[in-house]
Amino acid sequence: MVILDPPYRTSVELKAIRKMKAAHPDMKVLILSMHKDKEYLSQAISNGAEGYLLKEDVGEQLLFAIEMIREGRVYVPPFP
Repeated sequence: MVILDPPYRTSVELKAIRKMKAAHPDMKVLILSMHKDKEYLSQAISNGAEGYLLKEDVGEQLLFAIEMIREGRVYVPPFP
């Protein structure tokens, strides 16, 4: 599993996810972000990420998110 903490919300990070998944199809990707951005979350998942975790929730949710992804599920935080 790879945990990515992209510095920006751009297509460069999304392309990186696609390239990693193409080279390693079984690899799981969890995006770590400080941005509550539903559009970027949606794009990250549609580009191959299995999860999107807010940095503010790391202490409470990181192990849960990893477990969900390892079980083959997708982890996304509840946004208001």
